[in-house]
Amino acid sequence: MLGQAESVVTLIDRFASIPAQYKYIAAVDLDQQNAPFRLSDAVSEKTFAQDGIGRIGFLTIEVPIDGDPQTKVEIKPERFRAAIAKLADEYIHQHEADWEIRA
Repeated sequence: MLGQAESVVTLIDRFASIPAQYKYIAAVDLDQQNAPFRLSDAVSEKTFAQDGIGRIGFLTIEVPIDGDPQTKVEIKPERFRAAIAKLADEYIHQHEADWEIRA
């Protein structure tokens, strides 16, 4: 299990540099005989973005021998800050809305 946790931490570190609004890590359990993989609290805390905006989601996929695969959301992802946010904020400050609401 320790090796799996280290692999997850490595993936989390690699995902930090990927510009995406939502990020997921999935663990596929093909061997139903072992205990299911779960994240420790320390690893779970690393799924948050350093700036506090965004969280990597974690999925577990169980593949039973005699049934359909089952997916569980262990950690719900949170949207990361988009690279375009700064440009959008600048645009909003420099322009007025050109639409109106009619009742």
